[in-house]
Amino acid sequence: MYIAIYRKIWATIRHDMHERIMAKRLELNIISESEPLPQAEFVKIQNEVHDNFESVRSDIWKLMMEENNVENKKPRKMMQKAYATFATVAQYEKDFKPDQAERSRWADQVSVIAQQHTKYISEFEKGQFYGGVDRNPRLSKDSDEKVALKSGVEESVVEKEDLTLKRRVTLKADSTNVQ
Repeated sequence: MYIAIYRKIWATIRHDMHERIMAKRLELNIISESEPLPQAEFVKIQNEVHDNFESVRSDIWKLMMEENNVENKKPRKMMQKAYATFATVAQYEKDFKPDQAERSRWADQVSVIAQQHTKYISEFEKGQFYGGVDRNPRLSKDSDEKVALKSGVEESVVEKEDLTLKRRVTLKADSTNVQ
């Protein structure tokens, strides 16, 4: 669930940037679809949207975890706790044998997602947008399908889907114990 939330947070940031960029393009009367915003305007929008990260994280946490009344700091605290827990947990089959355990792939997945986000933002800066960026990720629990982990990490996410459900239950149970 952590990875799904993390992906959706960045998809939402990109959606919000796209909306602001399109509004600014109208304001500046930029007609060509491929003409980028002036650099200063782009940087201003990028900074303002990224400054809302905690608010976006809270919105997405509420959506994905199906919680309406959430303390402001809870989503951040729970996601940090989940990352620290699951990024260090070795994966193994049946009985634990240290020599057969595989390291956690969470850090790899987070890195790939962050790199992909950076790539998309670079494309936005050039006036290039991927299809579907205009759809607000806040309106659905479905994952952001544009972010495909092509590094092979995606396979481990799909194979471990049943574990993701267990992790969600763990996250949700842990979240009820937060003071």
